[in-house]
Amino acid sequence: MPAAARLGDPIGHSKAMTGFLAGAAVGFAATVGVAVVAGAVASAVAAEVVSGGLATPLVAGVLVTAGELAVNVVAGGYLASKAEEIGERAGSGMTSATGTIVEGSSNVSINGKPAAFVTRKVVCSKTGHQPGDMIAEGASTVFINGKPAARVGDRIVCGGVVISGSSNVFIGSPKKQVLKVNPEVPDRVRTAVFIASLLPAGGGLLRAVRPALQAVAEKGLTGSLKAGGKVLGEAMERRSLGPKGENFYKTKYLKEKYAEDLKETRTFKTNGVSEKDAVDYLGTDEGKAYIKKLQEADPTSKFNRIERRAIDQIRSGSSLPSSSQTSSSMIKIVPEGNSVSPHSPFFMTEEGLQEAQASGKTLSNHFGLPVISESDVYDIYRTTPNGEVTVYTSRVAPTSELGGLVTRDGGAGQTLILNRGEWSEPVKIGRITNKGVME
Repeated sequence: MPAAARLGDPIGHSKAMTGFLAGAAVGFAATVGVAVVAGAVASAVAAEVVSGGLATPLVAGVLVTAGELAVNVVAGGYLASKAEEIGERAGSGMTSATGTIVEGSSNVSINGKPAAFVTRKVVCSKTGHQPGDMIAEGASTVFINGKPAARVGDRIVCGGVVISGSSNVFIGSPKKQVLKVNPEVPDRVRTAVFIASLLPAGGGLLRAVRPALQAVAEKGLTGSLKAGGKVLGEAMERRSLGPKGENFYKTKYLKEKYAEDLKETRTFKTNGVSEKDAVDYLGTDEGKAYIKKLQEADPTSKFNRIERRAIDQIRSGSSLPSSSQTSSSMIKIVPEGNSVSPHSPFFMTEEGLQEAQASGKTLSNHFGLPVISESDVYDIYRTTPNGEVTVYTSRVAPTSELGGLVTRDGGAGQTLILNRGEWSEPVKIGRITNKGVME
């Protein structure tokens, strides 16, 4: 029976990716011949040991196992797939801590710590990890605050798992997956490995292997495989979209192929506050004030429409909004040449724009924008309140579009201006690129 998870308990990732790539490299060499495998084994293991690679036991184990297969199996394709399978399986069994659970229940404790459950957030140091990831699995029959209780072994959206929990509180029940879990070996990497396995032999093989062996000698097998796999995957994405495929999510191809869906943002989803939590918030004093502010801005609309608008706005955040008074100006960015919609409530502080520039992400990613709103350059507008007014602040939630084909990290600070009549007409003050460079 798995231990209960709590605030502060560690999460971790396996070495499935490293194992898969190591197995893929060996399987590729094995398809050329046992002699090449033997040479690759000797060179790779020697290079890895010399470089002091931390994954030496994993890589060596995969190489040796694949070598044994090479003696007994003739079919190269089968051999390659088995090597990948062995590597991934070996790596999956090696888990190390990469982060912690950072959110728990506000009123349920385990061993004096807030209990963790599905949709609670984690932080993770793993390279490529998406900010704002949440616990995806929990107990199917045990609930905390209406959500499945999290236990050791339950997965995170990013593919990691809870690796440690309470020493004396255990929660049974089968697993229930509520949120999508990303595989630790992405499909694009598997596809890249398959394409790489089709490289021609002979002179082509020699040209391919020579720089690879040099990289192994410099970085160790594990390091070179990680770097190579990432570069190859990105190159395949670019090639699949032609010479303008510098960024998969901003290409003309994507906007043309899915024009209708993108135009109405019909597939755009915010993965933030739940519907229930948003509705519950509107029942609080702060939430009632939120509704009142929207009604003041649009007195002719029916309550149901106002309420729906409020829920959608609240769910754009990764947490419930907080109200405050301000007399400071606010900023908004729009695609170059566009005007500011008179109905949009989404703005940011000037400090928020500076934070976005320093985030290391594109503005479209940091602000979780729909594809249709992505631009190489944005116009910057400023609006000023007519005195001290109430605003609501939160952090932009991660977003997805086209059924998950496009995902955005979010994470930016956002300020919701609910009654634009309390503010001046926005004035254009400058331009900024999607990479955060002022023009």
